[in-house]
Amino acid sequence: MENIENWEKVIDNRSSGWAEMWIGHPWVLYKRKNGIISFSDYTEVNINEVKNVKIKFEVEETELKDELEKVMQHQIRFKNRILNILKKMNIDNAETISVFMSGIK
Repeated sequence: MENIENWEKVIDNRSSGWAEMWIGHPWVLYKRKNGIISFSDYTEVNINEVKNVKIKFEVEETELKDELEKVMQHQIRFKNRILNILKKMNIDNAETISVFMSGIK
């Protein structure tokens, strides 16, 4: 769930060159061009050593942004559900725990 931040970085990155997206190991490379975000297959090669990156799939930037927003809304609802349950149970640090469990601050 913490990888939402890494997906947000894809949206926020304005560079047109290949960049690493950390989603665990191995990672994926991505780049943007003309409103399209291209993704590579999984790689274990450092971005400085990669040559001839092959595109695995592409998605429109606006579509990715819209879908990411939906995921964020689900995560916020999940966090709030956890928080409410913990509060009903009188658990100390309910807010901190709900943030940790949901990945949403």
